[in-house]
Amino acid sequence: EISAGNIPYNYGAAQGCNYYNRSYENTSELERAQFQNFRRAVGGDFLKYTDERGVPHKVRFDGYRTPYQDNLRDNWGFQFTLREEMRTPPSLRTITPADLPRDVLFYAPFTSGLYFSHYFAEPVCARASIATYIDAADGLLKQVAANTPRYEFNGVLIEQQRVNSCLRSEEFDNAAWSKTNVTVAANNVGTLDPKGTQTADLLTATAGNATVLQAIPLASASKVFTLYLKRKTGAGNIDITLDNGTGWTTVAINSSTWTRVSKVQTVTNPTVGVRIVTNGDEIWAWGGQLEDSAGFASSYIPTTSAAVTRNTDDLRFNEPGHILAPAGTIICSVEVLAAIGGANAYQFIDAADLAGQNGIEIVSDSNAVRARVFSGGATVANLTGGGSFSDETPKKIGLAWQAGDFR
Repeated sequence: EISAGNIPYNYGAAQGCNYYNRSYENTSELERAQFQNFRRAVGGDFLKYTDERGVPHKVRFDGYRTPYQDNLRDNWGFQFTLREEMRTPPSLRTITPADLPRDVLFYAPFTSGLYFSHYFAEPVCARASIATYIDAADGLLKQVAANTPRYEFNGVLIEQQRVNSCLRSEEFDNAAWSKTNVTVAANNVGTLDPKGTQTADLLTATAGNATVLQAIPLASASKVFTLYLKRKTGAGNIDITLDNGTGWTTVAINSSTWTRVSKVQTVTNPTVGVRIVTNGDEIWAWGGQLEDSAGFASSYIPTTSAAVTRNTDDLRFNEPGHILAPAGTIICSVEVLAAIGGANAYQFIDAADLAGQNGIEIVSDSNAVRARVFSGGATVANLTGGGSFSDETPKKIGLAWQAGDFR
C-alpha cells in the first residue's frame, strides 16, 4: 500500500482525533538529510507511521528550523502537526502526547519499534575507501570514512570506482606541476577552498599564456580532467587542457564562488593543466583530478604522492521483511550524473532473498527503465518504459504488484 505522499488516508471513522504542534530540537545533519530524502521519495508532507501495536497515525511535516545558538549551528529543529487516527477495536484508547516517546515523529525511521511507512532503516554502505561529497547544509566539500554513505542535497551519492591520476591535487607549488610564466602562492589566505579551509593556491601570471601543467603517462582512453578555479583579479581568458596545449578550452569562472571546470577527451599520455592568457591576471586553483571516464566527472578524490582510488559504493538495506510477496509498491527517486546507454548501466534497486531466487530489480536498460520480478529463479514480469534519462535530472520510478498484475 502507499501510505505516504498526497494519497488520502482511509482508515474509516476515527474514534479520536487530536491535533498537536510538535517541535524537535538538536537533530543532526545526517538525520535531516535522511528525512529529506524520505519526503522526496514519497512525494509529499502527509505521512503515516505505525506504532508497535499496529495502530496507524497521520502526521504532517511543517518545516525545518535552524537553531539561533551558534554552538548548535550544525543541528536542526523540526516542526510537525500530528493527527492521531484510530480505528476499531474499541479496546484501543486515544493516545495523548504523554503516551508518545520523544522520538515518535522524526526518529521513527531510524528505530525498530516505530517506522514511517515505506522508509527503511539506515542503509549499510560498503565502500573500501574514503570519499568526498557536497554537504547540503553549507555547500562545502567534506570527507567521510570508508563504509559511510554520503548524503547530498538530492539524496545518497552512489558512484562507481574511479582513480584520480593527478599527483599533488592540492599542491600546485609542488614539482609534480611544471610552471611557466607563473608564480604560485601555496595555501593562500585570500580565500577559503571548497572545504572551507585555506589550502587553495594563488596562481599569478608573470607573462601572457602562463601555464601550470602535469604530464601523466596513461594508455589511450576517454578521460575527464576537472579543476576547481576562482578568479581573484583580471578578466582575461582562463583555459584548460588534456593534451599539453594542443587544444585549449576556455572556461567561465568568477570571483565570488568556486567553479569546478571540466574537459573530456580521448588521449594517450595526457598532460593536464590550466593557462592564464593575460599577464597579471590571478586565479585560485584547487583539487586537480584526472579520471578515466564514460564522459562525466565523479566526486573529488584528493591525492598526494601517488594516484588514489575511490572504491565502488554498495548501498544495502539488510533488514528482512521490506518486500511483501502478495502485493506491494516500491518507489525510488534517482538522479544520474550522466545518461549512459547499454544494459544495466545503472542498478537502482536489487531486492532479493539470500539465494537470489525471489525478488525485484529495477535498472536502466538502453537509457530507459526496466523492472524485472522473479520467483523461484524464473522471471514472472519484465517491464520496460518510463522514458529516457537526462543528465542530473531527477526521475521517480515505481513498481506495483499483486497476484498476476505488475505495473
